[in-house]
Amino acid sequence: MKYRSFVDNSLVGIYSTSVSGEILYANRALAAMFDYASPEEMMEANILSVYRNPARRDVLLNRLRQETNVEDFEDEFVTKNGEVRNILLSATLSGETITGMIVDITEIKRAREISREAAHVRAQAEISSALANAAL
Repeated sequence: MKYRSFVDNSLVGIYSTSVSGEILYANRALAAMFDYASPEEMMEANILSVYRNPARRDVLLNRLRQETNVEDFEDEFVTKNGEVRNILLSATLSGETITGMIVDITEIKRAREISREAAHVRAQAEISSALANAAL
């Protein structure tokens, strides 16, 4: 395949699964994202094993059956070692096969949460300062 090297060496997780959950293809980036030693090891698992909430797979499947193509589906997956990862995926349904890409957005979500917490602390400090100044 002419583009096989691009897919295998992509920094983005690329996958193909059956509707029933069999992992038909996983590139190196996807295997590493979920703490598998190799794509082959990951392909021995069922995709349902990575969903933190397996019912979310049904949500994705229902959307795919209605729209055929889903972009920006955010979810939580669990690595082989039990760590929760926030992911953003795209998926396309063709017959009984789902193909797509996954990006790990865990660090982005953590950074946003830290930023929100810092903004909250700053706002509280400003309120406290204003109250202290008003009391003088």
